[in-house]
Amino acid sequence: MGVLNQDPNMVQNKKKINPFSNLNDLLQTNTGYGHLYADKLANLIMMNGLKPKAVATVIRCLAQLKPSKYDKDRGATKFEILENAVSNVMPYVQVRKAKVRGTSHLVPCPMSHTQMYTKAIRWLVDGARMMKKNSKSNFDTCLASVINDAYADQGYAKAKRDELHKLAEANRSSAYYRWW
Repeated sequence: MGVLNQDPNMVQNKKKINPFSNLNDLLQTNTGYGHLYADKLANLIMMNGLKPKAVATVIRCLAQLKPSKYDKDRGATKFEILENAVSNVMPYVQVRKAKVRGTSHLVPCPMSHTQMYTKAIRWLVDGARMMKKNSKSNFDTCLASVINDAYADQGYAKAKRDELHKLAEANRSSAYYRWW
């Protein structure tokens, strides 16, 4: 009586469940990266393994997002607003240390898409946490405010991106040390 003789109805389906699929049905959206970004946002917010609490926080945050007049006219969804905010603060290059002849150089190099959106979402969460320390409002409101700022091309995350791009631009003379 091995694994091969088991009844197929008894084997559990081990598909990954998207916690935002119900919200997707409510908002009637079909964006490509919106769910991916929302899931990553929930994972970065999560503390002590409490994913349902993090998902609830993200859902409350998405409910507070404000579309621009143009997006309101074309019927943009909350996931599209999140996607545009993340794409506005996504860095395209990073700097890595390379040791050449005993000296360390900061070498600019391109990033993969996964690295880009992970870093952008991490900056959004860091900005919300800093805002939470300085204000009495709850984390949902702070995160929605930071995402709205990123959507408008301003705020903490946009400043971090510009700082990283300036550092890469300043060290572009070291680009020929890149070997990876």
